[in-house]
Amino acid sequence: MKSSKFHYIKSKLTPKICEFGEASIKAALKEEVYLQLKKEEREQDYVKWLNNVKVPPPMLTVKHNMGWQQHSSGQKYDSTSGHGVMVGVNTKKIIGFRLK
Repeated sequence: MKSSKFHYIKSKLTPKICEFGEASIKAALKEEVYLQLKKEEREQDYVKWLNNVKVPPPMLTVKHNMGWQQHSSGQKYDSTSGHGVMVGVNTKKIIGFRLK
């Protein structure tokens, strides 16, 4: 594949991949909040939360993992780029991420 074709394909696919990823994370977050509110016996607050009505937010339990891109030795932690993801304990799905 020629370099020019790769960049063209990448420019067309990247927005769709990002859109799909963001939609998946948003759906997983909604599911995680629902399950947590259900545990707290506050299912009625879920609809309010979806409609941006002020309700006490659920305290979510998450697992967090991050990594840094490093090409030299395993002893240095000075990379300028990295990533982090949050995984909901109830759903075991990614509910947030950050790229640095």
